[in-house]
Amino acid sequence: GEGKIDSQTIYGKAPIGVAKIAKKYNIPVIAVAAIIGDDADIVHQYGIDTLLKISEPPMNLNESKVKKYRLIKRTIKNSKIEILKKITMDYRVKE
Repeated sequence: GEGKIDSQTIYGKAPIGVAKIAKKYNIPVIAVAAIIGDDADIVHQYGIDTLLKISEPPMNLNESKVKKYRLIKRTIKNSKIEILKKITMDYRVKE
């Protein structure tokens, strides 16, 4: 998970480091963030397959930090079908 995924993510943030390692082993990468920037698509060129935005009503920074694990878990649970379709389609195209 990351606070924000955008074009700045490619400059040394953790998701890109994880993606580089995962790609060596042909493992799909899903990045989860509170904010997906308008320019976030560039991260796909660096190994991130899918972007998921944590969807939750607006809350202050402290509240979001306290609830981050629950928010990430809920986002992934609610997006399971979308994730599987995306990964399946991406890897069929690559083969």
